[in-house]
Order: sequence, then structure tokens, then C-alpha cells
Amino acid sequence: FTGERDAAATAIGLLGHRVSRAEDFGALPDSPQAACTNAARSADVIVLILGDRYGWIDPITGLSATHQEYLAAT
Repeated sequence: FTGERDAAATAIGLLGHRVSRAEDFGALPDSPQAACTNAARSADVIVLILGDRYGWIDPITGLSATHQEYLAAT
């Protein structure tokens, strides 16, 4: 979904909003999952672009990383 993600980020930026994507985080002391979840918690709006696969399931939570980020944002 690279093209779709880039188009969404461009459109959101053109509307005057700050875009925050995982690939923009750089090196952080947290795990990538923790960084994404923290960003979701602090966001005003979340735009999810979802495909037909659920993704890797965290054995502790039983949820995908995206599902955990969505729950953090709600």
C-alpha cells in the first residue's frame, strides 16, 4: 500500500495537518510497536488503510499490531 499511504499522507498534509507515520519516526528508545502505539494515543485523528490480511498476531494480546494501535487511538 505504499502508493495509497503516500497519497493519503500528501492529501492530509495539503489540508494543513501534521502527518506522523511509522517510517518517519527514526531511531527511538522504544520498540517500533510501542512507538506506533504511543503516536496513536497522542494523535487527534487516525487514518487506517487496511488490506485483506490481519497480519502477525501478538501472542500476548492475541491482536495484530495495527489492531493494537487502533485500540490505543480510541
